[in-house]
Amino acid sequence: MLQHFFLQVIASTSDKASANQRLYRMHNDGKMCYKTPNLFATDQQRYLYFISDAPHLVKTVRNNLASSGWGKNTKYLWNNEKDILWRHIVDIYRHDSESQLSMTKLTSDHIHLTPHSVMNVKLAAQVLSYSVGSLLMAYGGEQGQETAKFILLMDRFFDCLNVRSIQEGHHKRKADLLPFRTLNDQRFEFLEREFLGYVLAWKQAVDSRPGNFKKSERNKMFLTDQTFEGLWTTVHSTIEATQYLLSNGVEFVLTHTFCQDPLEEHFGRHRGLGRRADNPSLWIFGYQENKIRLQRSLAMAMQPKGNTRGVKRSADVVISVSPLKKVRRPRNK
Repeated sequence: MLQHFFLQVIASTSDKASANQRLYRMHNDGKMCYKTPNLFATDQQRYLYFISDAPHLVKTVRNNLASSGWGKNTKYLWNNEKDILWRHIVDIYRHDSESQLSMTKLTSDHIHLTPHSVMNVKLAAQVLSYSVGSLLMAYGGEQGQETAKFILLMDRFFDCLNVRSIQEGHHKRKADLLPFRTLNDQRFEFLEREFLGYVLAWKQAVDSRPGNFKKSERNKMFLTDQTFEGLWTTVHSTIEATQYLLSNGVEFVLTHTFCQDPLEEHFGRHRGLGRRADNPSLWIFGYQENKIRLQRSLAMAMQPKGNTRGVKRSADVVISVSPLKKVRRPRNK
């Protein structure tokens, strides 16, 4: 339908649910797949790229790390003869709290996760941040070096896939937040060779680690299969989709547009209107959609609550509670 209205569909973004990953694998005989030929493209041979939502990937990576030797203890991540543990981040949090220098943004909410906070993207991004990684690299000792390296790689990965504006990279002095403008951008090489190369080498090191380890024990040393597949798919898809857009007349690309936050925010408003009615009928959904459209000026000015980061919007509509001016009616002569 979108092709009929001359809209070129480039990518499909979703979370890393098993149903979505099975759909991707259907296009490659059950193997990992990040693109498929677009059968509805009539102008040229074009691909449809599968992208796992970057904020969801950051949350799942943080959840893997939070379970490494801590909490549920379902993981015990290991790479390059060193452990990657949540305890290293806890030590940095305690060190930062005792020094009272506030070198990181870590709080108790970042460390002691709850069913609500585990869905918060902002908390996950602040754990896997440059400030935490650099502080851990400096004060974490020899055992914390691999954890620090992994956090710094995740920080750059999320920055590359979360470019939201033209000026943000200049304001924050981070080159990874600048728009993609050229086909030979250095961030493409970082994503494919340095970041994804690190993850692939990690997986190979776990598979070939000497010792009589069971399969379940080796699985604890590495990320979950869904997280690994999501990282692999997103890196390849983002690189090729961005390069395709740049080579076809697009001046610059903001990779944040590949995220599904706008859809989550929109349907989050539907869930808020429906309250406990989590299975609305078509009539109820249409009624709620009309209500959102009629109140769009107010709804768009409010920041939604949930597991999305939110989008900064300009307040182009001024909302006032002052009474309306009285209209003088003409007197009958």
